[in-house]
Amino acid sequence: MLRYGDYTEKKYLETHHVIFGQGRREKSEADGLTVRLCREHHEEVHRDAGARQRLSEIAQKAYERTHSREQWMNRYKKNYRED
Repeated sequence: MLRYGDYTEKKYLETHHVIFGQGRREKSEADGLTVRLCREHHEEVHRDAGARQRLSEIAQKAYERTHSREQWMNRYKKNYRED
């Protein structure tokens, strides 16, 4: 589970591509589906399937504000939304 701490000090941040694998990293980058995470949280999100699911659902919701579900499915091949 992701832990949240004091972010008042500057930390090195890494870009996490929310949708990745099988050529989807580049699409994620192009569509702005990335988040900046400190190294600890970046490593943790790769180990935590629940956290990955939540980020993927948020990314899909953001994409579908300007695109259809059909466009999402054609591009990313998986529905992450539970609604």
